[in-house]
Amino acid sequence: QQFVTEPPEETPVETPEDTEPPVDPDPVAEPAEPDPPAEPSVTEDSLMAEARACLQDGCDGARFYDIGLALAEMSAHDNALRVMSLALGQGSGAAGLWLAKAYDPNHFEPGRGVSAADPATALNFYGQAQTAGAPEAEAAKTALCDGLAAAVSGSGAAPFDALDPSTFPAAIEEHCP
Repeated sequence: QQFVTEPPEETPVETPEDTEPPVDPDPVAEPAEPDPPAEPSVTEDSLMAEARACLQDGCDGARFYDIGLALAEMSAHDNALRVMSLALGQGSGAAGLWLAKAYDPNHFEPGRGVSAADPATALNFYGQAQTAGAPEAEAAKTALCDGLAAAVSGSGAAPFDALDPSTFPAAIEEHCP
């Protein structure tokens, strides 16, 4: 004889998932934290206001130079020239070098605040940059003097072609060794 026993009837056991509330399939996201306030953008006006404040507070040439570079980077060339002149006046050799290159036919770029290359002005700024401690000014000044001398002798290079060569001898005499 075989005994067949049937399994006892199971009583349902309550599990934790049966007692938890149903999950909402589309939960509402928690509100995101607000973005931090945007830093104020730097404008030509804000940089010029900073330069004016520096005039009153007595900033050094390096600070004026930084302001001038920022102005130049945003194509505010006229104001960049003004602020770079202030920086040079406060002893920034880098500003003197920047100004010299603005006028130097070897570096001149139209539309950058200077209407035409001016070798005499460039040589003057190179001299001031040297005095203020910009070591690169000497080599740039020598290159400009060599270019002027070559232009006077008739073997000049392209950057000097558009300039009035009658002014070169005086610039050479005054500024070149």
